[in-house]
Amino acid sequence: MVKIHDIIKQRILVLDGAMGTMIQQYGLVEEDFRGERFKEVPGLMKGNNDILCLTRPDVIADIHRKYLEAGADLITTCTFSSQRVSMADYNVQEYCREMNLAGARIARQLADEYTRETPMKPRFPQLQSFSAKHHLYNRHLIISAFQPLHCLSVYRWMN
Repeated sequence: MVKIHDIIKQRILVLDGAMGTMIQQYGLVEEDFRGERFKEVPGLMKGNNDILCLTRPDVIADIHRKYLEAGADLITTCTFSSQRVSMADYNVQEYCREMNLAGARIARQLADEYTRETPMKPRFPQLQSFSAKHHLYNRHLIISAFQPLHCLSVYRWMN
């Protein structure tokens, strides 16, 4: 299996683009963000892009596919705000771990799918931190937004 650290010594890797602006193109409504599961949660849910990993994983997967088709080597998970402080704004802070795991699974599955199709051009999912100035601390990982190519691979984290 080719490792990301070996590839970055050979060539520049292409990182995917903005997830939020891609999500806007789908014209999602409140019900898309809530799904059936979060129907009774008080407050507005629209705009909570990270929860789409649970309520509309098809949308997140489709966006990853578009970036992979465009040539991205690295796809970042849709977990930019999946930490308790941000999710408390939507009253779903207890679902942060689940959102992070779902986002990682979606990205991992698509990266693996595209790597199988073109083994000479492996793809890598990367966990996304919540701020360019802060680190996201979790029992399993420490990720720096300043060093996206040196982040822990989701594959290592998930397995």
